[in-house]
Amino acid sequence: YCCKIQNIFLRLPGKKGTGPQGWGTQCKLQLYLWLGLTKHKKDYLSGLPTGYELTKEIKQSIKITAPPPAFINYQEKQLFQLRAHLYQGRSMIGSDSSGLSDPFARVSISNQSLCTQVIEETLSPTWDEMLVFDQVVLYGKNNNIQENPPMIVIEVFDQDTVGKSEFIGRALANPVIKMVSDPYDKPDFPPLLEWFSVYRGSNAAGELLAAFELLQLPAPGDTRHDHNLPPGVPAIDKTSDRGPIIPVPRGIRPNLSKHKIEILFWGVRDMKRLQLTSVDRPRVDVECAGRVITSTVIENAKKNPNFTQPVKYIEVELPEREIYCPPISIRVVDCRTFGRFTLVGTHVINSIQKFRYIPKVRKPERKLLTSIPGQGTPRGSVQGLSHPTKPNNVTPPLDSSPGPHQPLIKDNHVIDIPVPHKGKDTKTDKDADNKKKKKK
Repeated sequence: YCCKIQNIFLRLPGKKGTGPQGWGTQCKLQLYLWLGLTKHKKDYLSGLPTGYELTKEIKQSIKITAPPPAFINYQEKQLFQLRAHLYQGRSMIGSDSSGLSDPFARVSISNQSLCTQVIEETLSPTWDEMLVFDQVVLYGKNNNIQENPPMIVIEVFDQDTVGKSEFIGRALANPVIKMVSDPYDKPDFPPLLEWFSVYRGSNAAGELLAAFELLQLPAPGDTRHDHNLPPGVPAIDKTSDRGPIIPVPRGIRPNLSKHKIEILFWGVRDMKRLQLTSVDRPRVDVECAGRVITSTVIENAKKNPNFTQPVKYIEVELPEREIYCPPISIRVVDCRTFGRFTLVGTHVINSIQKFRYIPKVRKPERKLLTSIPGQGTPRGSVQGLSHPTKPNNVTPPLDSSPGPHQPLIKDNHVIDIPVPHKGKDTKTDKDADNKKKKKK
């Protein structure tokens, strides 16, 4: 921590900073600290980004008895654009009485901050939104910014209809930096989505799937590096604080495919009392990828704890890669009088890969031709004909076995085998002989 710029998050003093009201950040402070011997004081500014003006006060501050300068004036500054790609979150903390939340994310860098849209009543929100920060000013030279990129703070809140938004958790991230002369090509660009852990204090509060890229903008009037900019840079709109919602670009967002989720709602067992009242009319809600499927309500769990309509299904679009797949959230509520719902319990299945089935495409069966041992060309096939003729009286070799694409004989297939007779013992043969004798 010595000789480095640190980010410090300030909270409320005393006991106010330990409860739910003190979880949020009141202020973010950037500090440069140096602790060393007096004989090493000449190096106390070596950790600062270069590009500041060497004034007389800074030169004299190297002396042992001289105090540090009151301020530092930076002459070199760089202009950047930050693109925050927020796709989805999972396993968020439920802040409402229903066990769900209305989450939205707030991204902060330097002295700017923007918020995403609010996704109502979910623990796995899918924002699919790109936040664009224009005119992000960073002080120092290019090499200093590449070695020490600025920290991005992502805070997730639960929006309440009454009162302030409740703090859910915070995540920290470093962006991928692109200088004006660097090409916007692979492997660094476009950046890949990755999961960031969200914490509320020392406790885990969920995960966030996002990507961040910091793009250096050329000087005004300089068009030499326009080909290095990524496609579709949105124009700067200074007239409004909030523009239209921009989705995550296609090269960054995961590829989706349509799936059908089939659920068998069998029943409930061992339901404990809730608020000194037995759970009589339970209902199960299953959520995945922003879609919710609800079971039927059991009218009396004591008499019959099974659901009347067990099988239900929904169609969702899921990412093809397992790392991007959302979890499955299961919630059980008790349906009480006057339309009230009381949360009984929740469960989250983080990985859905063990329930996933991808059918394999079957290859078309090949037409088999029986060949004569010792000959290369099968009998019954003629070169130049599209349909080979049927072979006659061809006996396959004794050691031949059915191939991988050759169907086996079915069990119910009946084969009639004629039996030769040595003598004329049957009744039909005797009648035929008697007729011949009479004619003679």
